[in-house]
Amino acid sequence: MAGVWLHRYGPAVVSALAVPLALPNELAPAGNPLLGPFAFAPLFLSIYRSRSYAQAAAAAALFMAIATPLSYYWLLYFQEFALWTLGGPVLGYTLFGALLGPVLRGVAVAAGRLRPYAVAAAWTVYEFLKSSGFLGFPWGLAAYPVNAIAPLIQFTALTGVWGLSLLMALANAAVAEGMQRPRRRQPVRAYLLVATLAIGALAYGFLRLGEGSREPAAGPSTRFQVALIQHNRDPWGGDDRDDSIRTLMRLTRGAIDRGDPDLIVWSETALLAPPAGAYAGYYESNPAGDPLATFLRGLDAHLLTGAPHYDPPARSNASFLIGPRGEWLDHYAKQRLVPFAEAVPFWEVGFMRRFYRSTVGIGGGWTAGDRPAVFTVAGGGGRGVRLSTPICFEDAFPALNRRFVRAGAELLVNLTNDSWSRTVSAETQHLAAARFRAVETARPLLRATNGGITVALDVYGRPIPGSALAPFTADAALVTLRLPATPATTPYTRFGDYLPAGLIIALIALLLRHAARSGRRRRSPRTARRTAATAARR
Repeated sequence: MAGVWLHRYGPAVVSALAVPLALPNELAPAGNPLLGPFAFAPLFLSIYRSRSYAQAAAAAALFMAIATPLSYYWLLYFQEFALWTLGGPVLGYTLFGALLGPVLRGVAVAAGRLRPYAVAAAWTVYEFLKSSGFLGFPWGLAAYPVNAIAPLIQFTALTGVWGLSLLMALANAAVAEGMQRPRRRQPVRAYLLVATLAIGALAYGFLRLGEGSREPAAGPSTRFQVALIQHNRDPWGGDDRDDSIRTLMRLTRGAIDRGDPDLIVWSETALLAPPAGAYAGYYESNPAGDPLATFLRGLDAHLLTGAPHYDPPARSNASFLIGPRGEWLDHYAKQRLVPFAEAVPFWEVGFMRRFYRSTVGIGGGWTAGDRPAVFTVAGGGGRGVRLSTPICFEDAFPALNRRFVRAGAELLVNLTNDSWSRTVSAETQHLAAARFRAVETARPLLRATNGGITVALDVYGRPIPGSALAPFTADAALVTLRLPATPATTPYTRFGDYLPAGLIIALIALLLRHAARSGRRRRSPRTARRTAATAARR
């Protein structure tokens, strides 16, 4: 019995241990790209070995129950919400695995000899769906272990990150096919297709990177210098508010001494009250001896800072654009809220609000924004540079950042607070997810964080030299960009998530075709006689 269990479910456990090692983790903060093409293969093997939908459900649920806490252990530090932020995903993904397993088995059975391709497509659709909607959480995708291989990720400008997830899922499915059918030709064909696609992706990537290196330095472009401030203060950890502001101002002054920034960026919730409106008076005298309001009026640059925005009864997690003389110009309210921490379902219902406060410990929710705001900041030569500010984990959502770009943004600036995670690997996981937005949209992505990882990524997803700051240190990076007058428009920006949509249609067609064929076989008298004869022999 134990041998049967190990044969059927053991591979799922192996995957549950391998996937967290492939992603950024405490043993390898940058992750392990060599595990990427193999980490999910044992899980697929467990699905192939399942004799029933119930067994497939058990295999996938077991994988999720083990892999989720090992991959996202840092959610334990999410303030007082740890029970919900880690326990919720573990329970949710375990239940989701119980649904996913039968789907993967059904697709595998329906596909026949095309099994590895259909399973890879189904896994890619799963990743797309788990990254969408209210509970969307685009972490742990199959593409992430190889996120730092610049030539390989360039084709996501064509397909979005889903193209790379599909390629990596196909590599894993082909390996699983070889483990299940080592003496047949199907695995060899799958290996050849994976190799061909990988070579094609690399060739496109090298070509794209080569074209970028040959771009002339002169031409119709705008010089734009940005100071990214990482003050290494945790607003959740009870750090003194005035000391935090003093650190922000000190680092900003140091950056100004080294250059002439057009824009200064402070992180998400760098200020715990907005620098405008009813709270502006507080900053006229605080911090004592060096008031923030006086500092802002003396700046000869725009400032972006994270702070709450209050419009009673609404309260939003926001970014504020402050003018060169301290005037409030505009703000953006975060649209994708963290479920059950920022977005609290049914908060308006009295008994649910009392339950959240007394049992869960949640004191209130935030209001989601409703527009992809685009700010304009003057750059070198006086041309206005258009930028948008995804907040927190918003830089992990492809469709949202695509909307920013389609609204006119030529630069993406992420303000985030990852210091609560207390782990470098958690911050690197966030960076791995964000890197694809630069490639998909052909827009530089600048990240200003309060504890890491502060960095500027070029349009190829590569860190701009000198821009990356060490995690959990107080420092500032000065980045000079040259922005073209007419930014490129990628196929992904133009067409969006067409790849997962096409895969969904193809899988539905596959399942309908299989159902129709099964129905015809059941109605065939010859098939019925063969079935009866087989049953008699047994």
